[in-house]
Amino acid sequence: MLKSVKGLEKILSIIPSNSRYTGSMVESWDNHKINIILKDGTRFDNAVKPGGSYRSTYAYDTPEDWDGESVQDALIRLEIPISSILRIEFLQEEKDYREGSCNDYINDEIWFFAEENEKITKDEMIASAAKLLAEKKIGFGEFKRIIKENS
Repeated sequence: MLKSVKGLEKILSIIPSNSRYTGSMVESWDNHKINIILKDGTRFDNAVKPGGSYRSTYAYDTPEDWDGESVQDALIRLEIPISSILRIEFLQEEKDYREGSCNDYINDEIWFFAEENEKITKDEMIASAAKLLAEKKIGFGEFKRIIKENS
């Protein structure tokens, strides 16, 4: 649960990014995705347009950079009021291939939103987190954090 306006401001200012670097002996990429789930069950996957960059060591490849939007910009574009949000999921996936080896990294965070007078109970939060874990939308570490916060 968000406990402060500062926490909300921080989340609303996040701009996801995608980057890719490629060459004859290396390829790495880092992708951020932000999903927004509403209290009525509506789900917006990849709701926030990421910024990003592309670089390469290949001759004649042109570097590229592009701007993304913040979570707040996406909410305005999609016409989603903050009061209708149940949770926002931030997913990061990173791969790094270098000379035959591959390193994978996955990070996920979930922010729950609820007004003081709403009837989202701790049990419902835990049940929702268990469902996300079963669907492999969050990792076990994030699940444990949600359990700890709601116990």
